[in-house]
Amino acid sequence: MLGPGYENMPFALGIDPDGETDIYTTLVRYTQISQSSQSDQKTQTSESCPTGNNPAPDAHDRPAILLIHGMSDYFFHTHVAEFFANQGYDFYAIDLRKCGRSYRPGQSWHYITDITEYFTDLTTVMEYLATIHQQIVIIAHSTGGLIAPLWLDHIKTHNPQLHQHMTALVLNSPWLDMMVPAWMSLGLTPVVNVLGKHRPRTAIPGVTLSTYGKTIHTSVGGEWEFDTTMKPLYGHKKYVGWLRAIKQGQQQIHSGLVDAGIPTLVLSSHESILGKPYSPDKSHSADTLLDVEQIHKWAPQVASQVTAIRVYGAIHDVFLSRKPIRQQAFAMCAAWLDSIVHPPTTESDSSQ
Repeated sequence: MLGPGYENMPFALGIDPDGETDIYTTLVRYTQISQSSQSDQKTQTSESCPTGNNPAPDAHDRPAILLIHGMSDYFFHTHVAEFFANQGYDFYAIDLRKCGRSYRPGQSWHYITDITEYFTDLTTVMEYLATIHQQIVIIAHSTGGLIAPLWLDHIKTHNPQLHQHMTALVLNSPWLDMMVPAWMSLGLTPVVNVLGKHRPRTAIPGVTLSTYGKTIHTSVGGEWEFDTTMKPLYGHKKYVGWLRAIKQGQQQIHSGLVDAGIPTLVLSSHESILGKPYSPDKSHSADTLLDVEQIHKWAPQVASQVTAIRVYGAIHDVFLSRKPIRQQAFAMCAAWLDSIVHPPTTESDSSQ
């Protein structure tokens, strides 16, 4: 799908608990460890912000990055793969069940009724990666940024051996709360819980992501090409059963009982512009989907060690922001990761 340098491997996960066709999850791998062509070199150089501590390219010693996408999304972010490969990581991404490459006929795009369904996807893929890599970094965007800390908290207790491979977590605009006033969310919760349990396939009317879609796709005002069947500019249809699952996951974060158990970096825009039509001037420099104040309110609840950074001028997916902004975000992320995943060698270390 992405051309030379990219491979994917589907994992069959069996029967869908929500009664649709059998479930798959898909691991994507970037196979170019070093710059292998003039065009690749140009791309990587333009996005690269080397930190000066890159490890030697030994396949088994290199740390891995796994990218987890958001709702109505899939992996197409080749510039992210190439940047982190240039930083010394083996790069992977996952298309979760019913998303992107994992979608199968007879399924509703990204539909689940319990957020823990994604735990099977992540555990399956991570157990495979753990046979190859000692250190694994997770980068998770939006809904993926809600799923990842919940999964990490789960395996910390239920699969501690796998958790030991998890080294750091980067949350790119995680969806930690509903984008409405607290009183409205509180009032809607019992309605969503009852309707989502008894009539989960009730469609949610009037939900669109078109403003954000227009900021990123080349057909409108953006610079990115992607499959608009897998990632429509307006998003996929959403159902109350799915919304109930998301709200329950967010409530777990709000409870204060979740701890991913690893150092966590949270990146977001500096401001949100919600509920406004697309603007060529304003929509390209703010989060048009989530409330960044909510992100920073709840960020300390995802782990015991959290660093939160607002990237001025970023959009909802910080790494899809305009080039100077995403380069700044890459540099921040690489520097933070470098201190955790590749700690500098001290004199005492080198003498041993």
